[in-house]
Amino acid sequence: MLGDSWPVYIDINNVRCFQSLANARVRPLTLLVGENSTGKTTLLGCYAVLLRMFHVGPFRLEDFDFNEAPFNLGSFKDIVRTQNRNESETDEFEIGLGYNADDTNKKSLSAIFKNVDGQPFLNSLVWRIDETCLRIERLNKQSLSVIVDGESMELNVPLEIVFATLRFRGVHYAKEDTKNIPKGIREIGRFFDTWWGSDDSREQFWSKSFLLRALAPLRASPERTYNPAKETTSPAGNHVPMMMMRLSRSQKKSWKKLHDQLVTFGEESGMFSDITVKNFGQDMSDPFQIQVKVRSNTHANLMDVGYGVSQCLPILVDVNDSKETQFILQQPEVHLHPRVQAELATFFVQSVNTAKNRFLIETHSDYIIDRVRINVRQGLIPADDVSILYFEPKEDSVAVHNLWMDKYGNLEGAPQGYRGFFLRESDLLLGFEK
Repeated sequence: MLGDSWPVYIDINNVRCFQSLANARVRPLTLLVGENSTGKTTLLGCYAVLLRMFHVGPFRLEDFDFNEAPFNLGSFKDIVRTQNRNESETDEFEIGLGYNADDTNKKSLSAIFKNVDGQPFLNSLVWRIDETCLRIERLNKQSLSVIVDGESMELNVPLEIVFATLRFRGVHYAKEDTKNIPKGIREIGRFFDTWWGSDDSREQFWSKSFLLRALAPLRASPERTYNPAKETTSPAGNHVPMMMMRLSRSQKKSWKKLHDQLVTFGEESGMFSDITVKNFGQDMSDPFQIQVKVRSNTHANLMDVGYGVSQCLPILVDVNDSKETQFILQQPEVHLHPRVQAELATFFVQSVNTAKNRFLIETHSDYIIDRVRINVRQGLIPADDVSILYFEPKEDSVAVHNLWMDKYGNLEGAPQGYRGFFLRESDLLLGFEK
């Protein structure tokens, strides 16, 4: 929202297990850790919705979907926080993004959803700059209220028209020669002149679209032989074999670059020493196979070398093929040996450095977390570029703790429960506890 900068935190209120979640830090490399059913996937899904609404392409207030693959958060009643005897009835939920974590000049944007025909309906948008607040709320399809610092004004225009006008005509409605513009529009213009601060910042926001890739926790199963089909990007990675075939047949230079990147990871992780596309014919429509070399001198079919390679391949290909992209990953360590899990963490770190990609990763892997800590200690990534969100169950809700690292990779801000489970297991193994 501020030029080409990414959001730095996410807020969630009255969503499933979150009664109130404030300032969950999002940095270039963010790891979500915690027990099962503590809201990690919910946070990922809400973050994806917010990026698609406000950052992936033009401002699209109607183009949001809480069930867009790989997430499936359900209907309004599935998303809104379940009530208990001690809480009043909740008829709305709120999710938002923050753009400045400093103590001063904090900026945030929130979307408030209500229940319409059983589905979430965007009812209000709220922008905040420190204590200054702009709230735009739908009254019906053709009118809305604009509330700035407690003063309410009604506009007889749809919400979408207001923002289309702001986009194509700018927001210079606070100037003297625009007194014929409705007061509500002028107040919106004044607020956004303060929000953006400069024409360059405003222009970058409207012109730059952030890229988003959300990958499913279980990637597509390998096939012994592939029949070429339309290459459509999917969270499960079905497009990856088609992409590799296309590059190997028609874009030799691009294929060599990708091939070398894959082999480098394969050798560093001990997973494979070569990967190739075996074509059965010269035409783009002819069948093909993905083959890898593991420990022998010959290539074997992807189906015959263990499930880990096929589960890791979509991540490796998509990340190597991207720049300045936000990746949302669920359990990238599935079916991977600990050595590969650790090397995958370094792969993410290198991608942050070289391609300016960003990663929001739900993981249960100590190997990934520990390798990131090692990379921080080695100076491969600044500690300020790493965030760990620890999800801790608290009776009928979940608390999210912002953990960070010092320059030596030591964890800071960890509550007592963070390592409790692992310490208890170690004590039992050593015979210190019954």
